Parts: sequence; structure tokens; C-alpha cells
Amino acid sequence: MYIIYRGAVEVKIPNHKGPPIFIESNDVFGQTALQNKEKRNATIVAKTNVELFTLFKNDYDSVVYEFKKLQKQNNMMFLRELNQFKFWKLEDLEELNKIIETKDIKEGDVLYQIGDETDMFYIVLSGTLFMETIVEVQNSIRYPIGLKQWETKTTTK
Repeated sequence: MYIIYRGAVEVKIPNHKGPPIFIESNDVFGQTALQNKEKRNATIVAKTNVELFTLFKNDYDSVVYEFKKLQKQNNMMFLRELNQFKFWKLEDLEELNKIIETKDIKEGDVLYQIGDETDMFYIVLSGTLFMETIVEVQNSIRYPIGLKQWETKTTTK
């Protein structure tokens, strides 16, 4: 993995159609191959003098492992504070913590839609979600049509 400290590189991807891709200072490249254990899928060419930091796979894996470990510890503290889990046994909460995953949602992204299968539930760590649903509303109006006679008109929205 490479972190550009100073300079710019061009990313050349075989069969890429479109404008050239440049990566500049304060950006990262090469992490996808490390994450997916794949060969490089692009050629990187220096467009200026470049000074960069390198992170070898073993070091990258170690950093990712430590980060995930810290994230699990933080998740555990968060779960213990939630009312839904206050009375859970510690062992059960630890099992839950092993299997939960963190998901980042960007502003404007749709988490799920009406009609999607229900295959998980969500615990919001931070941020605000907007939830909407369709609610069927029935309106009934009664009005007289004669002596002791009423008609009811019902509309559904």
C-alpha cells in the first residue's frame, strides 16, 4: 500500500476509457490488492517527483487486525450501554459482538426500502437516519340523507 506524501501519479488501467486518473498528495493507492489478496490491476506512473510512504502486507494486516480489535472493544462498550442489552449475560453479549459488523452509510444512501426482505436489524452507533413508511389512513364522514337516516362515505389514502 502506498500513501503519497508529496507529488502525483497517474493510474493506468488496461482498457480504461475516460479521462486519465491521477492520485495526488494525501491520498492512498494499492490497498485493494492487499485487502483482496490479488495481483495489481493497474500500472502507476509518477507524473512529478513523488515522495511516498509504503506499508507492506504483513504490516498492513497487523494494523488492520489491531484496528478491528479496538473496534470490537468499542462496540462491546457501546452494546453494554444499550437498554436492549443491559440484562444480557456477558458471554451472550460477547458472542453478539463477535458476529456484528460495522457498516458506514453515507448521507443520502438508502439503507433498505419498503418491501425488502427482513434479514437483519440495525443498531445506530452515530448519526441520524430518516425513516419513512406508507400508512393507510381511512377517513369516514357520516351525513344525514333523511330522517334518522345516515350515509357514511369512507375514503382511503
